[in-house]
Amino acid sequence: MISVPAEGESRSLRVWTLITDCAGAEAVTAEHVCRAATAALAADGAVLWLATQADRRKLVYATDPVARRLDDRQFVLGEGPCVRAWTVGELVLASDLTSDASAARWPLFAPAAVTAGAGALFAFPLRVGAIRLGALGLYRAKPGPLTDGQLADGLTFASAATGVVLAATQPTTSGAQPTWWFDEQGEDWTEVYQATGMVAAQLNASLEVAFVRLRAHAFTTEESLVEIARQVVARTLRLSP
Repeated sequence: MISVPAEGESRSLRVWTLITDCAGAEAVTAEHVCRAATAALAADGAVLWLATQADRRKLVYATDPVARRLDDRQFVLGEGPCVRAWTVGELVLASDLTSDASAARWPLFAPAAVTAGAGALFAFPLRVGAIRLGALGLYRAKPGPLTDGQLADGLTFASAATGVVLAATQPTTSGAQPTWWFDEQGEDWTEVYQATGMVAAQLNASLEVAFVRLRAHAFTTEESLVEIARQVVARTLRLSP
């Protein structure tokens, strides 16, 4: 007797087939998940990041400069679909970033996202039980909602991404949140943490205040937080009290 797979099983199989086809002979990484999801959801790009706290996170992969810019602006401004998805652990859909509703919900991020080249952004949380791991975000250059099928695919890609990043890391647990050491491609945030300590010493302030100052400077100069941190570490930038 032939066993017919359930809808969830067939969708998962199809999604993993798309990911492995993207990887080819290579081992599956976050890059392949992002690129396969971009194609399957008719998106223009994707970004995947992990976090242990709101101010401690790691960009694992971004498909293109627009995706990277959207990621940076959300982290610098502290608002946006991906930040919200990680914070509450729920799916966040912004099908029209040019709308009044998006501007009211994300008054700083929405116009910055449109300027960066995004008309829509869909954020899928990565989580294992109650542990929030990060988010998978997919953007479109033009506004437009996901179909029901694309939404279901997106959730399946997020589940696949969770498995891929966990397999690529060495987790240790402290309380409810894990700490990771990253081996695959990603943006190195060591300089951000180093710069935070340096600014704290410069301002004679706490690390929390120093981090807020770094983010504020990145916002006002419209540079990435990593670039601002590199300038601080290189001592070409000093923030005054």
